Amino acid sequence: AGKDYLGKVAEKPDIIDCTCGQSVEDDSLFILCEKCDHWSHSQCVGVSEADANDPMSKFVCHKCAEDGKHKLVKVRQRRSKRNTGDVDYAGLHNGAPTGSSMPTKGTRDFAEFLAVQKYYTENFRRISDPDDLSLESMTALGFRAPAVVVGLKPERIGMRVPRREKFTVADVGFNVGLSSPVEVLDVAIQSQLTPKWNLGQWIKYYETPFVKRDKVLNVISLEVSHTPLRQMVRPPKFVDGLDWGKKLWPKELKKTSLKNFNPTKPRSSYPKVQLYCLMSVAGAFTDFHIDFGGSSVWYHVLRGRKIFYFVPPTSANLTAYEHWCNSPVQNSQFFGHHVSEICRVELLQGQTMLIPAGWIHAVYTPQDSLVFGGNFLHSLSISMQFRIHALEAATGIDERFRFPYFEEIQWYEARRIAELAKAHGARKAVREMNSFEADGVKALTQALQDRMKRGVALVPDSRPAIEPEVLLESLVSLTKVMKSMRR
Repeated sequence: AGKDYLGKVAEKPDIIDCTCGQSVEDDSLFILCEKCDHWSHSQCVGVSEADANDPMSKFVCHKCAEDGKHKLVKVRQRRSKRNTGDVDYAGLHNGAPTGSSMPTKGTRDFAEFLAVQKYYTENFRRISDPDDLSLESMTALGFRAPAVVVGLKPERIGMRVPRREKFTVADVGFNVGLSSPVEVLDVAIQSQLTPKWNLGQWIKYYETPFVKRDKVLNVISLEVSHTPLRQMVRPPKFVDGLDWGKKLWPKELKKTSLKNFNPTKPRSSYPKVQLYCLMSVAGAFTDFHIDFGGSSVWYHVLRGRKIFYFVPPTSANLTAYEHWCNSPVQNSQFFGHHVSEICRVELLQGQTMLIPAGWIHAVYTPQDSLVFGGNFLHSLSISMQFRIHALEAATGIDERFRFPYFEEIQWYEARRIAELAKAHGARKAVREMNSFEADGVKALTQALQDRMKRGVALVPDSRPAIEPEVLLESLVSLTKVMKSMRR
């Protein structure tokens, strides 16, 4: 209720009219009456913080209620009856209106807008058995659909996170450094604040009582693997078994990069995307996006709650996404109106979301949250990773916001495959690949061939040296063996 959203009281001063008689603002949690726009202490009217921050709750004070008793009413969610019809992508691309504009992000109206959209029933796996999250299990299934880890303590899946009852955003500041620069997003316009804030400024904002926050802001790109937090946080164990950055990137380069990291010059000598800290206040919304380079994601909610909106990466949906990204009216258009299927998944405190390559998704924050997560490329989704990398080029994504060393790391994967074929023989290597890995070899071979022809191989400077012509010859030979074994 009211505490999430500022639009209701933006044009007049706050009026505190609580049953306790106090009319002076303090640091307590307040809740807004839907009818008179007066504030009450949530504790005085018996409303929990979770209910106060629930966008589908409406509070009516005792003075406005017909029976003279304050009450909290839950608004029933409904499916939208709107017929969205066919989308004129050419018109959308040229800026023509499509009739699917939406309220400003970060407002109460926007939360209600999200709540009444049409969502299809999702059937993503709920993983409650550690064996289902083993490297062998994830490899066999190909990691093709999102999954939620529920009811498992972090250590049971090889993951490490701080104890939530003892860890807050202030502890993030202590471990990262209050003077460290941080990219803060203005949720309403989905753009970074300028000039940049430091972490101390962000923490002061995050800890500010809701009624004093003048904007809904969000931090989703604070990479912390160079800080002491890397000793406190690690991904689920299967991620380390898949992650090219962990498996393939030269360890000495990573070690040197972490040792010499300069936050004012964040470009590292390795793909530094493995450990993020995300801090979002109630009402924050991250618009539909695909994680850079088609990377996969692990995402653990230490505090708070998140709501994901997923769209599968079908060819039609990716085409629609490309048109939407290139539209000059993108920020006023709800991407969900331009696809035929979208599903909603709620992620509770202590749960972990696993997001595969290419999935289009948005994230809403119903209450202040603290999240740890990371991105990784791997051998089960090579084709999709290349597809998203190309889509980023087609939509003009700045190099700063793309997966670092995406082209270079492909050569390390090529070397791994070539060494495997050499050690075990091509036919045995092929027999031990599942279909996802075999398709990846073909996609990698084709992509590297194309780059060599165009003279943009981007071979990393490595010891031992990578010889692109030799590696490519080995991959081509391996794909021929695959073809012969299918006959």
